[in-house]
Amino acid sequence: MGWRFDTSPFRSRLFKWRVSLDEFPFAAFPPYIAAGAVLLTGQTISEFYAAIPHVRLFRLDDVFTGILSHLLAIMPQHNANFAFYRQSFAADSLALASSEAPTTLIAVHDYSPEEMREAYGKAMKQQNQQKMKLL
Repeated sequence: MGWRFDTSPFRSRLFKWRVSLDEFPFAAFPPYIAAGAVLLTGQTISEFYAAIPHVRLFRLDDVFTGILSHLLAIMPQHNANFAFYRQSFAADSLALASSEAPTTLIAVHDYSPEEMREAYGKAMKQQNQQKMKLL
């Protein structure tokens, strides 16, 4: 479970993540969860572990897990709480600025360590304020 992609390989030599036909001869990748934050069951991990020695390695790890999932008939589940794209937050809190965004985030991509520390500080401040309201 995580942010699911259903994409095709980039074939142009201009792309950093270019995949040649020799590497992957199919028109589309199997569905896969973006690297960075993936939730797996113990059963899935065991099945991946057993299958890996029998599957040709692929240099894009998230796509490789999609290949494994496909071969094992495991369908990756999309969850918007694993945000792959940068989110906009309200200036004074961790509330998401967009009403269309999920209300809870499990993981977010594309933030610097400084931005993560700042978000952690805001979260602790909000938590302390909520505790004070209960007293």
